[in-house]
Order: sequence, then structure tokens, then C-alpha cells
Amino acid sequence: MGRAKMDGGVNSGMRYNDLEFFNVSELTKLEHFPGVRLNRFPENIRSAIERKTPVSFSRGCEIRFVFLDGGAAIAYLLAADEDGEALIFFGDYMCSRVALPKGIITPVHISFPELMKRDFDELNNKSRYSKNLCRIFLNNKAVVHFVGFESHHCKVAPPQAKDLPDKTWVAYGSSITHGAGASSNNNSYVQLCARLLKSQALNLGMSGACGCEKDIGDYIASLHNLDFVFLELGVNMRLGYTLEEFEKRVLYLIETIASKQKKVFVTTIYPNLQTYNKEGSIFEKEASYNEALRRIASKNKSGNVCLIEGTELLTNFSDLSADLLHPSDSGHINMGYNLYNKIKQLI
Repeated sequence: MGRAKMDGGVNSGMRYNDLEFFNVSELTKLEHFPGVRLNRFPENIRSAIERKTPVSFSRGCEIRFVFLDGGAAIAYLLAADEDGEALIFFGDYMCSRVALPKGIITPVHISFPELMKRDFDELNNKSRYSKNLCRIFLNNKAVVHFVGFESHHCKVAPPQAKDLPDKTWVAYGSSITHGAGASSNNNSYVQLCARLLKSQALNLGMSGACGCEKDIGDYIASLHNLDFVFLELGVNMRLGYTLEEFEKRVLYLIETIASKQKKVFVTTIYPNLQTYNKEGSIFEKEASYNEALRRIASKNKSGNVCLIEGTELLTNFSDLSADLLHPSDSGHINMGYNLYNKIKQLI
């Protein structure tokens, strides 16, 4: 199995074939699959996670490049395990959606839009990105392989610092943080908050997982050039872990990350059906987890840990989807704005 790893700071992403792969820490060549698989986590972290499947999801990964002289290009992508979707952006301007049928190498045709060639930089000053930056944003859980890239009668290059946001942060949490419940991942609360902050977010959310393993704390602490880290903890640990084990893991996670990163935001569990179901077995466990999070955050000696109550982000119970756990589109939108308002004055 071949492997290419991210080098340099996370702001620049990893470079491969004159392209930038953002929110990708490692590209691996696997037997029986063409191209290279996009991995959000390096192999040692993938091996250490207790629930393996969500670690492989490509949702939130991006392939980026800049057209140097207009033109057109084709990226060849393979969704390995289920149907996928790619969103094409130029800067923050959405251009198109491309379906990625499972098991089929799909050509993603990209042409530099004629309107983007116009000089409207003064109007673009509220955008995070240069309008010349093409971003292929992977929009759902499918495990995606990059198979190849062709440029036609033009040159492309990886983005430079002037094409990218000044701020980069990590979001680690459950499927909620990874965007579950939003009809399109680019409208999830993490992505919306990133846009409002004129920043870019490395989304390390894990559906059905987020067990606060020691290796995850070490990995996030080791990342360079982050402006802050956001942690959404506990909802997927309510059934499989004792309070003592939860507190032990969270204590290590928060203290390790806080010792290396500039600022750490921690939220209690977002309101859900079990938050108010006093007859249910999860009610007391969730309440005790939230108290543990408050206690750990308040006693941290680094002075850079800020606790946010989950009720301050998800403020309306009807912003949940019908499973009464994951936010709907309106929930993600409101949470994105609420998180932005909490963070903007503190970074």
C-alpha cells in the first residue's frame, strides 16, 4: 500500500500532482482500487479509532487548484462504497453539483466561468477565497478516490496564501459536527461558521463515533498553524462508557490540546429528546456528562479553554430533524450563526 502524507502546516493542505488536498492528511493507494484514497486521518489514527467506518468518510474534503490562464480541466473521482456528490466552487461562489455514482470513475468537468474573469475584486472583499480558486468539495459520506486530473490548453497550480483564508481551525465531534441532518454539507453549522469567520475548517467529525481516544487528542494537539479548536463531545458516548471513563478521556483530550493550541472551545451535548426524557436511562448519563465537561473546562490551568453550553447553540428544539437528535437545515443555520457570535470576539 503506497502512502502520501501531508507536509507543512495545515493552512496550505497537502500537495499532490500540482493540486492541493484540504482536510486530507494522507493519500493511500489500495489494492483493487484505482488512484489514491482521500483520508482525513493518518493511518496510525485510523487504526486507533474504536469505531472504524466513520474515519474513512470523505465528507468535507476538498481538491483545490487555481487556473493560471482560464481554460478547462477534468478531475476523475471514484466513490468507492456508496453514491457520492461533489460541489464545484470558485472561491465562495457555487458553480455546479456533480453526482458520483458508486463504483464508477466519474469525470468531473470544470470550466473557468466567463463571469469570474471580470474584475470585481472590490465586490469580492467579503469572501474568504480568491474567486480564481477552484474548490471540489466532497459533499457526503462516500469514501472517495482521486483517480486523475487533466487540464486542457491551460495551466493550473496549487493555491497560494493570497488565495486562502487567514484563519484555520479544527472541529472534532459527532455526526452533528460532521454535518448530519443538513441537506447539503456546505450548509452545515461548522461550514457556515467557518464562512462567517472568513476561515476554513478541518472537519474531523465522526458519525456514530467520537470516542475521545487518546490518539485523537495527541493528533489534534500536533497540528500546526491552527487558530483554535472546537470540540463537541459526549453524545455518542452516552451508552458505551461509564462516567469515570468519559471523564478520564475528556480530561486528557482537552488538557493535551489546550497545552499545544491557542484556544479551545468545548460545548456540552446539544439538546435532544433524551435531554428532557427524565424517565429514560440516558437522561441522567447525559446530565452527568455535561457536568463533567463543565468541571473539566473550569479547572483547566492553561487559561485558553472556553465552555459553550449546547443550549446556547441549538436554542430551538424544533430546529431538530424528526429523529430528535440531529439538527435540520434550519438548525444547522441557526447553530452556525450562534457559534460564530460566541467565537468571533475571542479569537
